[in-house]
Amino acid sequence: MLNEYFPYFDKFRLAKYTIDLEAGYEGLELPPYKGSTFRGGFGYAFKSMVCTRKSTECNNCILIEQCPYSYIFETAPSSEAKVLKNFLEVPRPYVIEPPLERKVFYKAGERLQCNLILIGKAVDMLPYFIVTFEELGRCGIGRGRKQFNLRKVIAHNLDGPTGCVYSAEDRKVKNINATITGRDLLDKAWQIKNSVNEITLYFITPTRIKNSQRLCDKFEFYILMGSLLRRFSNLLYFHHGTQVRINYEAFIESCKGVSIIEDRTKWMEWERFSHRQQSRMNMGGLMGKITYCGQLDNYLPLLFLGEYIHVGKNVTFGLGKFMIKK
Repeated sequence: MLNEYFPYFDKFRLAKYTIDLEAGYEGLELPPYKGSTFRGGFGYAFKSMVCTRKSTECNNCILIEQCPYSYIFETAPSSEAKVLKNFLEVPRPYVIEPPLERKVFYKAGERLQCNLILIGKAVDMLPYFIVTFEELGRCGIGRGRKQFNLRKVIAHNLDGPTGCVYSAEDRKVKNINATITGRDLLDKAWQIKNSVNEITLYFITPTRIKNSQRLCDKFEFYILMGSLLRRFSNLLYFHHGTQVRINYEAFIESCKGVSIIEDRTKWMEWERFSHRQQSRMNMGGLMGKITYCGQLDNYLPLLFLGEYIHVGKNVTFGLGKFMIKK
């Protein structure tokens, strides 16, 4: 059955927050695409606060299965994992969506925003992320490592912003339930079921999807949905403790009934410098819009989920972000 993955949505949860920042007294100098800057600085600040064995690599540390940094940034299969024990591309339980504007200088006091998506068990770890953004502001980011201030953290539901969970004025994390469940997304899909046979996706950050070990230069629908289904399944297994058992081959075959009627995507180059590997890395991907036509009902829940969890490779940098227009 094409909808046999639906019951697994009941196991899935995520939360989305907007992080409101204010440039410090020197302003901020950031690159046009800011994903690597935020992701790299955030990981450094997080480790500096919580790691008690900084001279030890995570995979050799005796605290690896109790450490929040290891779980979030160096995610590995647990010792109790029954399958995928040697899986090398374990998805991280978060996505940082950087400011999408290509602006490179922010004056002192100027505001900028990024989004944070937490997935599965990481939903309960929001306070760690908040204090890390505070610490990152003190350490500084971008050229010259200039400082910023964390002003607010705003929770979202399916309809948009729903409340402030943190403000610089009182520095307290409020107990606001901002969890978005897989059931919420299923219900959203069912509300428009049987009325959608055409859908347009806008890829607004470089999107890198591999098929047969090669980066795709065209997103056939079955390739896109296969990547989304794998990401959904892996996030369920590693961060919700649920193994998905469905007929993947039948699902992919069914997707071939949906065709592209307009493709205005194009390859956009982007490089980042990896401090770990001490080299520049090509992280380009497809951007632009693509329209699909066909019987789409059974695929809507995964597409709605994909707007939050992104698709393809390097999503923690904010890559693979798309928005849907029906």
